[in-house]
Amino acid sequence: MSRKRFHGLKRVHDGSELAAGRGSGLEQKRYDPNDPQMKEPRKKFKIPYMAQTFAPIERRLDVAVFRALFASSARQARQFVTHGSVKVNGQKVRSGYLLNPGDMFQVEPERVLFATGQTKTAEQVKKGREKRKVQREVNARRHEKRIEARAQALKNAAAKIAAQKKEALAPTPRPILSEPMGDVEARKQRRSDLQALVTQVKALMENTKSPPSAKKKQELRKFTKDPPTKTETAPASQSSSVVTTVSNAAKQRARKALQESRQNIIDESKPICTLLLGRRLDHKNI
Repeated sequence: MSRKRFHGLKRVHDGSELAAGRGSGLEQKRYDPNDPQMKEPRKKFKIPYMAQTFAPIERRLDVAVFRALFASSARQARQFVTHGSVKVNGQKVRSGYLLNPGDMFQVEPERVLFATGQTKTAEQVKKGREKRKVQREVNARRHEKRIEARAQALKNAAAKIAAQKKEALAPTPRPILSEPMGDVEARKQRRSDLQALVTQVKALMENTKSPPSAKKKQELRKFTKDPPTKTETAPASQSSSVVTTVSNAAKQRARKALQESRQNIIDESKPICTLLLGRRLDHKNI
């Protein structure tokens, strides 16, 4: 057998002349006088089905299930795969899995019957109703428990806030001294009293439930920012009690602000419309 003849047979039988190219292979001539195997013009071209491949979207598992008529749409097939009703080679995979040659997928018969539109039996309808009823009862109990837990948490939080507020607003007990104090002890006592008063003022200003008005806030801030004044104490030898005078005006302002904030009086320091109207009237009178 000649060399040319041998290569021609090899080229014909290995399928390379059909697989090389797109689709059905290379574009072929109907008659080639140089080809010893082509004695007459071809009437039909061979299709290289062993070399053809599917498009990537057709290799997807959900699309393959839909093409096999196991689902009414690709979306429904994707739902079947997501819920684990489809297996490939006995294993659950994702819906975007690309099938390879030799892969075998199977779908649960109940899902296929549901997709094809088979009506449910009376027993199945009854089971479904019972299942939905039980689920509704369970959801109702969970909702009630959630509401009770939330109410208890709110109650505990309110009690905690009230206790903190009461503790902050409670005046610090002043110790009763049987013996007269010295100057150093008197200064320490005055400093602790002032610190307790400032703490109460800050607690009132930070109260978000019933905040004081703007005017009261200004007075409280002014009291906390006032510079310390000189204090006078009686000599320990002359009196058994210590007399402390700390800025009488600041004390009166603080006591007034505390009393008004505790009473929770409506803020009357912002009559905006009245002020604007009064300014306009004054302007007209001028």
